[in-house]
Amino acid sequence: MDELKVKLIEKYIEYKKTHNKSPSSREFYKYANISDRTLSKLFGSNAYGKLVIECGDDPNIFSTEKVTKESILEQWGNILKTENKNPSQADWLFYKCTPSIGNMKKNHGIKWTDLPKLFYDYAKNKSEWDDVIKLITLTEADDKTSLILIDESENDSYKNYLPLIIHDLENLSVNETKSLEFEKKVNVVFQLLGFDVDEMGQGTGRNPDGIAKNRQNHYAIIIDSKSRKEKYSIGTEDRKFIEYIKKYLPILKKEGYEFCYFLVVSSNFSNITSTAINNIFKETNVKTSFLSAKDLLKILSNKIQHPNKNDLSKFKELLFQGGVIDSELVEKYLE
Repeated sequence: MDELKVKLIEKYIEYKKTHNKSPSSREFYKYANISDRTLSKLFGSNAYGKLVIECGDDPNIFSTEKVTKESILEQWGNILKTENKNPSQADWLFYKCTPSIGNMKKNHGIKWTDLPKLFYDYAKNKSEWDDVIKLITLTEADDKTSLILIDESENDSYKNYLPLIIHDLENLSVNETKSLEFEKKVNVVFQLLGFDVDEMGQGTGRNPDGIAKNRQNHYAIIIDSKSRKEKYSIGTEDRKFIEYIKKYLPILKKEGYEFCYFLVVSSNFSNITSTAINNIFKETNVKTSFLSAKDLLKILSNKIQHPNKNDLSKFKELLFQGGVIDSELVEKYLE
């Protein structure tokens, strides 16, 4: 038997012994520090189910497994502690909490809007949560059981659905002293959109900042993130972009990505000439697009609100024409 297979079976059995239960797929991937893709290479389709069988368990034991109400409240409280604010639905998604918000209501009868009060009632007499419940924004009326959620301004209302960790992306996009942080958070946004992201950027040599991959729709996006106090202008950087594309396009094609796009994310744009864009296309046959950090966040916010409406095949269409993807195009995309 493959050595890695043996190690994974040992990890599965080890988890059962230390936790007194069989791991779900998500718990196992985290515990064994392995991806579902790696497991699929070893076991083929329905990889985790096959692993479970080899370990002597029934692969269907998880289909009826339910997270307890206490576990839901503990997870909500831990996000509150980390983010210092009432968790948003996007935070729940970002921290990979279970169950899904839909199943929370279906299986436990818990509405998302009920969680602040439910957590307060659960934690108020538990000393370990004393510092955490102070983070909940409460009215003085109704014995601190009626809760207020603080809204963003109308123009920034889309941020209500975003994890706090990326709320400052727009500010970072104009702060040239924090370009590395901006690069990393742009990659986080693409991960939240559903892409597999290879992170690169500063410290990795002459490379783009990341490559976002979507195997289902057979395409990849080479990403370059640019922090600019003033609007970003392409200047002579088309030569550098061509170099990036020529370096990674053969690799991506070999990996099975039929389509490839180049995307620049920055604060805003000016003097993006068709000459530069056409020059890149002539030498690489790859379309180059430009998207502001704010519009990128709007796309993510919309996906979180309407997950079934915004699949990654639709995002691919947004990149197809190339050029600047302005706010008007984004609004049409979000309709």
